[in-house]
Amino acid sequence: MRNHYTEMFPARQGWFPTISSGWMVFFCLLAIFLSACAAAETQRRAQPEQLPRPEQPPQAERQKAHAAARLKPEAEKAFAGALALWGHNERSPLRAEVCADPKKARALLGRVIELEPGFAPAYARRGLAESELGLGEEAFDDLTRAVRLAPTADNYSFRALASMKRGQGKAARRDLDYALTLDSGHAQSVNFLGLLELGLGDGGKACSAFEKGCAAGDCSFIEAARGGKICP
Repeated sequence: MRNHYTEMFPARQGWFPTISSGWMVFFCLLAIFLSACAAAETQRRAQPEQLPRPEQPPQAERQKAHAAARLKPEAEKAFAGALALWGHNERSPLRAEVCADPKKARALLGRVIELEPGFAPAYARRGLAESELGLGEEAFDDLTRAVRLAPTADNYSFRALASMKRGQGKAARRDLDYALTLDSGHAQSVNFLGLLELGLGDGGKACSAFEKGCAAGDCSFIEAARGGKICP
């Protein structure tokens, strides 16, 4: 069986070296929940696969994260400015969320982190932006910090997505499996498992995961996959 994983999640090459109409739909699927920036990725170095252990934040970091929920005015302004760069792309058939200026978003979020080093959402957003900019190591580090500060299903699934883009499928599956132990009905994690299976060339498992994601409350992946003739 043809293995699409090395084509779709290459460690050495750019993201999706060849594109067919079916894979264009896959792009849209990925963009919906990635909430990432529409910048082309740079070439990345091959990395040895890392299997991150589920993180539990120390009590001090939990308290720090809770305190950061009320941001300083400057940090709040910078975070709002970064979020404002993300929006729906009306040209996309799925109106996927994209970022108009990933470098600016990264800088603004860096300022937030300087002011509020315990604010997990800033690390998560910056990690997503870095992933799209091809900064795989930086993205992984930021998303790991987000997981430590706030070990939620959302943050584990976002780190899994960054791992997929680095070509590290085992690490991605580990994070997604753990996300689903935190929330067995987490639609985002189920749909991301579908993306992982699709990358490995198992369309049956991918479609099954997308259907489960729909049952959990998000049908956008299965609908797009059907529209692109990936799923029946």
